[in-house]
Amino acid sequence: DKSSRPLWSVLATLLFAPIAYVSVVAAGDTVFAWLSALSGLATIFTWMSICLCHIRFRMAWKRQGHSVEELPFQALGGVYGSYFGLILLTLVLIAQFYIALWPIGGMSSNPGEVAQDFFMTYLAAPVMILFYIIGFIWKRTFPKKIDEIDLDTGRKSWLTVEEMRA
Repeated sequence: DKSSRPLWSVLATLLFAPIAYVSVVAAGDTVFAWLSALSGLATIFTWMSICLCHIRFRMAWKRQGHSVEELPFQALGGVYGSYFGLILLTLVLIAQFYIALWPIGGMSSNPGEVAQDFFMTYLAAPVMILFYIIGFIWKRTFPKKIDEIDLDTGRKSWLTVEEMRA
């Protein structure tokens, strides 16, 4: 709005705020468990996408003829830290999937409980896939190729390495 308030964020907060009242009903524990299941792996997927974006950014930066010295900020581990993070988080997802399929302590004899336990352990994966599909249907584009990534829009520093050293 005209007062610089994030109107869409306020509306989203107002839309989802009533979920806080779920704790006063008998099924509150169940709803909390499912919300925890959803948010648990979502953090891992978020960090995986951050690592992947950093790797792709650095590949595009190099391919388009830029030097790492031109960057105003460089990650502590560089691009290798992002590769390490991506590999480590992938291993965590594989381990979590294994635990979802073969739970510690064995499976229940009830197939409904087995399915519920699996999705409670690995719920964020189908949700992430669903959001990717929705995003693809909405935008109708695949991720850009390394050569097509726009590195200049919104850029604050246009200094070359030689100008920075002078």
